[in-house]
Amino acid sequence: MEKVLSIVIPTYNMEKYLGKCLDSLIIDENMESLEILVINDGSKDGSLSIAQSYYKKYPNTFKVIDKKNGNYGSCINRGLKEATGKYIKILDADDYFNKAELIQLIDKMKSIDTDVVITDYQLVSESNAILADVSFKWLLNTDCEYNIGNILSQELTDKIQMHAISYRLDFLKNINYIQTEGISYTDQEWVFTPIALATSLYYIHLHVYNYLIGREGQTMNTEIYDRNSNQLVTLLKSLVYRINEIEIDAQRRKYLERRISQLLCKLYQIYIEVI
Repeated sequence: MEKVLSIVIPTYNMEKYLGKCLDSLIIDENMESLEILVINDGSKDGSLSIAQSYYKKYPNTFKVIDKKNGNYGSCINRGLKEATGKYIKILDADDYFNKAELIQLIDKMKSIDTDVVITDYQLVSESNAILADVSFKWLLNTDCEYNIGNILSQELTDKIQMHAISYRLDFLKNINYIQTEGISYTDQEWVFTPIALATSLYYIHLHVYNYLIGREGQTMNTEIYDRNSNQLVTLLKSLVYRINEIEIDAQRRKYLERRISQLLCKLYQIYIEVI
């Protein structure tokens, strides 16, 4: 059966969270439409064993790739090479999906063919409390296709994050998308060049993704930001280089410039807090 959605799960020392993450993808009769790629990035805990246990139960859906540590971007790149689904979506190993919404998303993806699919997401705590609801319904009409160049407004730009996005796999391959390896924060690249080069976007009012906030060791944690600010600088340099090497119109260039401005603000905040 042709896979509708490939889900790439970069995994490094996530044994505490990985079971919950993978359980959220067990959707019974809809499993055949899913391809789940768990990329174990040289974990030193029991993450690999947990992932393999799901493969044994669902060998037609799960695939476990065990590789040397190369950081987040290397996991995405490996997932892109292995994926076979019509669409591809990233799920971090400490996050999870809402099953009912995932089932509806897969069903809708069968009949659409846009470069980008946007869905809503929630920020959640370790106790599953909903901390924030991020929805695009006040900007976009659900179940509608848009020319992406016409909707790159400031309001939409601010809220598009990795959690909201699925890409048509052939689109990413056609633009030769490669994520920077060896540094953190490269989830920001997922909403950078591909968005600027995409033609069409489809919005579905479904809260598919639950993004965990406040986990110890999370790269969004201020202390981790302090230690890795040099990696954020490296990412910024890479993004600036990418702007200069692609041909895009003024509206799309403004979108990329605003994205870089957002990262610069984060970097400035780090240095202010350190001082």
